[in-house]
Amino acid sequence: MHKLGALFLFLVAAASAGAQSEGYRFPVGGRQIMATTVGRKMLHVCARSAPKEVTTFWMPRDSDIDNLETKLSIYLAKLEKAESVRPDAGSYNRQYLGIVRKGIHLIYGNFYPSPLGELASTDSEKSRPVDACGGALWGIVFNPKTGVLTDLSINRGF
Repeated sequence: MHKLGALFLFLVAAASAGAQSEGYRFPVGGRQIMATTVGRKMLHVCARSAPKEVTTFWMPRDSDIDNLETKLSIYLAKLEKAESVRPDAGSYNRQYLGIVRKGIHLIYGNFYPSPLGELASTDSEKSRPVDACGGALWGIVFNPKTGVLTDLSINRGF
């Protein structure tokens, strides 16, 4: 298990090291809508903040995620133009979880570098939250009703 974790961290670091000028890519095969049963585990992250005051979970539709990723590309381009703090550019796999906070249905996205580029997610990524205490992982919250992205949180290094 430790060897697998070390390999994952190595691949994450390698993928993020050369990705600065490549732009953001979100391969279709790297997208997972997570089961509500893993909700609490997905909100327990090591090196960044995660949404608080979550009361329950729900299953977003593919169209909700399509909308999120469209808005996310625009959001990241604005951050880049403003030279604001943002995740490293590169290819990201991601896990999405529907959350309810203060009665509002939101979507939490967990992003991590695609260790092997444009390849699809592994079986473990489909059923278990991906987390590491270092590397280029980040999260964001999306309101599908308003189209607003909030709570960008980037891992704090190794």
